[in-house]
Amino acid sequence: MASNFVEVSFIARPNCALSLKGKLSVVASIALLSLVIALVFTMAGAWLVLPFAGLELIAVAYAFYLIHRHAADYESIVINETHLAIEKHDIHTHRQIVMQRYWAQVQLRNRPYGEQALFVRSHGKEVELGHRFMNNEQRLELAHQLQQAIQYGR
Repeated sequence: MASNFVEVSFIARPNCALSLKGKLSVVASIALLSLVIALVFTMAGAWLVLPFAGLELIAVAYAFYLIHRHAADYESIVINETHLAIEKHDIHTHRQIVMQRYWAQVQLRNRPYGEQALFVRSHGKEVELGHRFMNNEQRLELAHQLQQAIQYGR
């Protein structure tokens, strides 16, 4: 009997609307505004504002640097006729977990503060999905879609 299962895939990525040039422009405009304010206070005699403005600018620049480094992170799920493949990529690691579709289970678990966690498990392997890139509503929707895709054709 021929199967008509269509491969299904889901990809979760961070929402990075700014390009590198845009991020540099935002950091530069924050730096300019902060330095102008710090210089005005320094000329008024409050010289201690200037070093703290510098620390603030270092912190803002570092935050934007981290955002840029994690812009290419993603989680993907591919479900075909026999397998479910989960791929997780960030700047430090790249993992791929393959499970048999027939035995895969989708689980939602409650966390503190009303948050839910989405897990896919099979044969002692368990992978959390969407922790970094999705809110509760998106995780619930993904869980529903994964459940349908896994159950299809059983």
